[in-house]
Amino acid sequence: MIGAPLLLISFIIFIILLISTVIFGSPSITLKLYFTAPFEELVDYTITSKYGERIDPFTNEKSFHSGIDLSASEGTNIVASYKGYVIEVGYEEEGLGEYVVIEHNIEGIVYHTTYGHLLKDSTIVTVGEKVETKQKIATIGSTGKSTGTHVHFMVSIFKNDKETLINPNDMFE
Repeated sequence: MIGAPLLLISFIIFIILLISTVIFGSPSITLKLYFTAPFEELVDYTITSKYGERIDPFTNEKSFHSGIDLSASEGTNIVASYKGYVIEVGYEEEGLGEYVVIEHNIEGIVYHTTYGHLLKDSTIVTVGEKVETKQKIATIGSTGKSTGTHVHFMVSIFKNDKETLINPNDMFE
């Protein structure tokens, strides 16, 4: 008899902690709860470079990697990791190549996801367009400063008018 009320109290505490974490804090937990890999279901992909310090493949020197690189077969669709609005579509020859940035609002907190090195001219969304979770936005590629076919996936959060990168590695482990 005591077991059921104790279980209910434990469950309520868990829910309160979960909600407070999403609303007030841990971006890492928010990523796991809301965001998905930028691929359609059942796509085989490999993490080729994680977020954080690494040896730059072009300079062979230590540098900071602002996202996570995920490789998959040529022709693989890149999809929105979570619903939101496209806020930027562009091309950087010496950077991300063809890229898309999507803004997401979760409980009043603004996140941006960036998808880089997309196949040239494969982007099918436009600035201002509303996208749904898992909606195709482009095709995987190797444009810009790239060593092979992959998507460079970046996540950032806006708080107090400041953009801060979030480590997306935990989403894929």
